[in-house]
Amino acid sequence: MDKPTIKDDLTKSEKKGAVEVAAAGGMEPAELFAAVVQDYFGVAERRGLVVHWGRKMGIAPSEALLTAMSAGLIPTTRRLPGKAEKKPQHKGAAKTSE
Repeated sequence: MDKPTIKDDLTKSEKKGAVEVAAAGGMEPAELFAAVVQDYFGVAERRGLVVHWGRKMGIAPSEALLTAMSAGLIPTTRRLPGKAEKKPQHKGAAKTSE
């Protein structure tokens, strides 16, 4: 049996009001974005929500997306610098048995 959580009891308008109060109260952008996108699984929906709430907080869309990506809320489309994968070594055309 699952315990009811706060998000189960809030309507969309109540959740929106709670997020607005949290943003006005000085909540960190990464925490706010996590609260907003927790029930959304599509990357496009998550990006849209991050940009929307970032603008409400006075954050540029690119910076809001970078904040969400660094918090692990949205997957990155590029490889991060410093995390280059090693290429597999090919053995060449030498004979294996003689």
